[in-house]
Amino acid sequence: MKAYYFRLMDGKEYTGYSGMVVGQNMLDIFWQIDEYCNPHFCQIQEAMFGGYCRKDNKNNEDFETSEYEFSDCHPIHDESEKWYVFDWNKLLNKTFTKALT
Repeated sequence: MKAYYFRLMDGKEYTGYSGMVVGQNMLDIFWQIDEYCNPHFCQIQEAMFGGYCRKDNKNNEDFETSEYEFSDCHPIHDESEKWYVFDWNKLLNKTFTKALT
């Protein structure tokens, strides 16, 4: 499995919207990002580690009364690693060309 952080860009400006997706290959990563935003407007970074924890509020209880401490739900990405724009068009063209032959 591959895991990537993604962040939505507006031109060269980071919008503040980011996430983490997991897939078997880069095509899966493309479609996972597509569930949230347009992958063509995102930068990505491979996730070498990370996780996600969430408490469902099934009893409408106040989260402040939880015995557990939850941090925010944003993925923690490595700022020392470079973000980059993946060539999704090349991947999609290769995939669809292969499917048509």
